[in-house]
Amino acid sequence: MGERQERSGDAARMFAIVVWHLWLVMVWALPIVTAIVLVSAERWLIQVAAMLAMMPIVGIVVAVAVLVLAGNLPRRRLRRAGWTAAPAAAIPVLLLHWGFVIAGLLTYDSDPQRGGRPSFIEQMFGPSVAPWIAWVMFALAFVAWLGLFVTPTDADRMRGVGPRTIVTSAVAVVVVAAAVIAAPLITASADAHVYNAEVQLVDADGRTPADVSDLSSTAQAELVRAHFERTQQVSSSVRGLIAADGWLYRGNVDGGFAAVANERARPCNTDNFDCYHVTVSFRLAHRLGDAELLALEESLRAAGWDGRPDRQQDRWELTGVDAEGFTVRVGQYAGDDGIRVTVTSPSWWGRGEDVIRSMNSSDPAPADGTVTWSATEWPAIDEK
Repeated sequence: MGERQERSGDAARMFAIVVWHLWLVMVWALPIVTAIVLVSAERWLIQVAAMLAMMPIVGIVVAVAVLVLAGNLPRRRLRRAGWTAAPAAAIPVLLLHWGFVIAGLLTYDSDPQRGGRPSFIEQMFGPSVAPWIAWVMFALAFVAWLGLFVTPTDADRMRGVGPRTIVTSAVAVVVVAAAVIAAPLITASADAHVYNAEVQLVDADGRTPADVSDLSSTAQAELVRAHFERTQQVSSSVRGLIAADGWLYRGNVDGGFAAVANERARPCNTDNFDCYHVTVSFRLAHRLGDAELLALEESLRAAGWDGRPDRQQDRWELTGVDAEGFTVRVGQYAGDDGIRVTVTSPSWWGRGEDVIRSMNSSDPAPADGTVTWSATEWPAIDEK
């Protein structure tokens, strides 16, 4: 029995010596691997640095050097105190530190639209991982690193490393492995919660995503047409307060979030369902005087537009919202010899931008703006 315990103790002490020397390797390896992973995931950082005529390699080298110095601080402190093997209490904490750094690298997810790539977990096994999970892993690694400054004590030195150290180290490894395995499960659970919340949201028409998806493609196209026409009607009512004719047109239907700071607009900004809003913009090649602008402010307020003008030396702009959730922005800017009227609709469920691509505008206006519209007119959209 005593001989078995002695062999176990020898194995544990050898394990502590191996961890001590491995520590020096990891001090260099982890920062270098971290830099490689982050740079490959966030290529846009390199692109931005290149456009700014910077030397990204210098920043990367400095960052790696800082991480190496930080990683070596606890080991250097112990070495100065006379340690030649990893302390018993420090070994599981050290394994947690390394493990959570590796877990953060495995779960690090970058936006592919910005030139990044999905996490290694998603690439290898399929399930996605929420971007915030990697930062939680890195935060836990940082906490474990701080723990390395307080775990070794004189009692640890006297007691030495024993079989229990191997057990606690194994527990640390299991904890990290469980965290990596749980990451996709946590993401799936969070996504399901978000989905269940979003599926009940209603758009500006009071429809849910399911209500719209149940409609035929023809019915959805008619809805887009109706929303386009309604936005043009709202724009027409505003333009009529300024001038009867002479308006140049620019308009579109956009997918995604309508940036309207108004709860009545019911904007959609979700990951699970498509949505769209309509933006129409007209320009009048005529500047208004101060008295005309004041009169326009009063007219807009009387017409139900809730907003205040922004008067500055180089511009005049008024943004208002009506009861339906439409937002109007009327602006007169320095360097522009006209006034602009832009109306943004609230948001609706569906792929309106796809539908509008299947329609064509009857507006024959060339780029030089020789065709103008009256305040009560706008381009029609017709099925191709």
